[in-house]
Order: sequence, then structure tokens, then C-alpha cells
Amino acid sequence: MELFSKAQDRPPLSDYSKRRILIASSILGNVDISSLDICLGIRLQRQGASVAFLICDGSLSACALCEKERFHSEKEFSRKGPGHTCAYCSGTFNTYIHNHFQVFTYMHASGQGQSDIEGWVQRFLEGKESFFHGVPISEHVRSGLIRFYGKVVEPSQIPASIVRRFAEAACQTVLRMESILEIFSPEVIVVNHGLYVPQGVIVATAHAHKIRVVTWHKGYRRHTMLLSHGDTYHRQLIEEENSTWENYALSENERLWLANYMTSRRSGEQDWISFVHKNAESKAPELSSNIDGPLVSVLTNVDWDAQAHFSANTYSDMKTWLQDIGRCAEKLPGTRFVVRIHPAEVTGRRMATTTSADELRETANRCTNLSIISADQPISTYQLLESSDLVIVYATKTAVEAAYLGKPVLICGESCLRGKNVGRDLQRGEDLPTVVKDMLENRTPPCQERAERYAFHLFRRRMIEWELLTASEASDGEKAILDGIAFGSPFHAASDH
Repeated sequence: MELFSKAQDRPPLSDYSKRRILIASSILGNVDISSLDICLGIRLQRQGASVAFLICDGSLSACALCEKERFHSEKEFSRKGPGHTCAYCSGTFNTYIHNHFQVFTYMHASGQGQSDIEGWVQRFLEGKESFFHGVPISEHVRSGLIRFYGKVVEPSQIPASIVRRFAEAACQTVLRMESILEIFSPEVIVVNHGLYVPQGVIVATAHAHKIRVVTWHKGYRRHTMLLSHGDTYHRQLIEEENSTWENYALSENERLWLANYMTSRRSGEQDWISFVHKNAESKAPELSSNIDGPLVSVLTNVDWDAQAHFSANTYSDMKTWLQDIGRCAEKLPGTRFVVRIHPAEVTGRRMATTTSADELRETANRCTNLSIISADQPISTYQLLESSDLVIVYATKTAVEAAYLGKPVLICGESCLRGKNVGRDLQRGEDLPTVVKDMLENRTPPCQERAERYAFHLFRRRMIEWELLTASEASDGEKAILDGIAFGSPFHAASDH
């Protein structure tokens, strides 16, 4: 509440009168996210905008707070739905929003709406892809199910009663958004993350109705926000034009800032999102091998997190990619492959229920040139990078750091470095051994200037420090955030020049 008072007390920066903004928080159970949503609402309203909130009062049949381990059993969730998790959303924040903003809540469908839901859910259970009321929601139902289980699953592999809950919730979201768009007519919809149910469905509904949408997520750096126009940052970072960063010449102060920050990434001391093990830098990886060949580091992701469809992806999923990595190691016996399983499998808020290491154990047992560093090994990924001749990634943002260190990077999945002409993008999975061999025989480090400019763009310009969260009286970051929401201007932090 102290932060909300601070947001109220700060003077207005711009005039947002006549701007109608819907903050579609939906889920209030994540305190960090909900508090920032409310602060956005306060600051926008303080400057004249008409702000409304969409929150859930327990009507949704499933949501992103629903995770399997929060329930005694699948049967409990199938029978009762979110149940006790709804209590997370009914506390102080709920009361504050009702007291200070116009509020919309989700509703149980009835009549024709319920009939439409039942028809779409049945088609989805039968494996028939379709739009619901003109909105593509299948992807978000799948991502919601993957999040629920904490592992990659297909709807056909799990109880229909659980699939039905997420499918119904996605349809409920479309129906409620349709009514809100008619009643409130927002110019822009603000939604955190922009994935899963209901957030991903809200983004898809906004697109279908040609309403501008802004998604946001906490930045890696402490006190920062990563905001995107039109889609979740996972896709938007890949799709944004290179012209937004490649011509940005860093000042000397900015280079010094970047060097300091990139060093801090090893410990996470400047971040509020970090997955490194404590004291990992004191534990260098053991790279002893009978093979005196080049070293290729392979960096994985948490396979269930942020599952979304990427139109230009080489692989349908990370499992297929890891299988190709194993085959590549077999075809290049003179090359050492070290696979670093993402530490977030064990250091993240939620422990992964499966590990990517399982996909490679059999190959590692018979291939002396392939070794695995498991997620729970508290060693330094950065020291591994420094010893590498080539770094292969799927989607991890460590690709940016590897390029910054001057290492050639091969991008095989939805990494934000894809398409940036900093690393090399793998176009076809069957070409993996050939491309790896070529990159090792013709070792060309990335253009250091491009690597540096993109690293600065991602970690400093796109992750905007919000002074409200600090002791600073400055307002450049807040103005960039709020103007971007209200007027659609780029979400870039102010530069030194």
C-alpha cells in the first residue's frame, strides 16, 4: 500500500485525458505482478486516463495460477477447478481495485454463450482446430495445460476433464472480452506476460477486434519492466526490426555501464530475475576429456515455460532439437559437446517435473564426446562459455551474453538473437552437423559492435527502469512506460545522448 500512495503522490507527467485503457490483470494472486498493474493504473489515471480493470472473482474454470502441485490430485482439480487458489486473488489488492477503478469481472456463460463453449470444447477434444468467435485460442489452451503439468504434454495425453477446464476458461475469456469491448471501448489493453489462459487469450481477442495491446513482464534487471506492443515479449523481441537498435552508437558511459552489468549477470547481483546458483563462479566446470578437439557448449531452456507458437521456428519443440544434438555428437566424434541443462529447472520458482537431460542420457552413455552438466550442478555457465569454441542455443538469452563474449553462436530455436545477424540461425534441423562442422572449421566471432549494441538494447533500453520502484525522483523511465501505453510510442529507455 505504501507503493500505491507513492504512485498517487508523484506529479503527473503528461495529459492522457480521453484515453480509455483496460488493464486486464485477471489474476491477482501474483503479488509482484498485481502491485505493478495497480501502480500502472494509478499513474495513468493520475494523468487523466479513464482506466478500468478486468479481474477474476472465481468464475474462470481454470487459469495460470492452476499448477498441478497446488492440488491434492488431478481429480480434485477436475472436480472443483481452481478452488482454494481463488483465495489468492480475493485479498487486499482486489479491494483496492474495486475502491479506486471501474471494474469488470469474469462471468459464467449462459444461453447461447454456453452452447458455443460446449461446441468448441468438444471440437477441440476431437483434435479439430478452430477459432472461437473468430479468435484463435487453441495455442493458449495448450500452453495453459503445459504450464499446469510443468512439462510438455499434448491434450490427447491427459484427462479430458482437465483439458475441458482450460478450454472452457479460454472461451469464457473471449466472451467476457467481447462484452467489455462493447461496454467500455478501450483504445488499448494492458496485460501482463501475454501468454497462457487467460492472458494469451486476451491478446488474441484484442488482435481479432483490432484493439491495440501492450504486454509487460518484469525485466531481468532490478526495478525494470519489459514492455511490448502487440504481443508477448517472447515473440516481439524476435520480430522487432533491427533498425531499432543496430544504428544506436553507444557512448563511452554506456559501454562502461554494459560491461559492469554483463559482469554482474554472473552472480545476478543487479537482477531481480536470475537463475544462477549461489557461488557458482567459484566452481568452474570440469572439462576433462580423452578427446583433444574443439569444445561446443549446448545451452537448453526449461522446456515447459512460455510455450508459444513461433512461425519461423526450425524445430517444433526442444525435445526434437536435443535428439538432433545427440545425433550431431555421434557424427562429429572428434568434437567435444557439453550440454548445460538450464539451472532454472531447479532454481526457478517452480521446479521442473522432468529434465531435458533425459533426452540425452542414452547418447551420453555411449558417446565419449558428449557430456551433460545437470541443472542442479552449481557450476558457472559463464566459465563454460569462456572455454567454448562454439555455443549452440535453443532460446536462452544467454546467447546474447555468449555473443558479447565474442563466441560464435548457433541459434536453433526462438532466441531473441534470431534474425539479428549476430549469431547464425539454423534453418533446417537436418543441416545441424554440417553447420556445426562449418562453424568450427571457419571460426568467425560475431561482429563485436553488433553484439554489444544488441546486448545494450535488450538489457538497458528495452528493460526500462521505473523510478517509482526506486528512491529516484527522476521520471524518464516512467514517461517512456506510460507514453508507450497511452500513445503507442516505442518502449525504449532514454539514452545518454
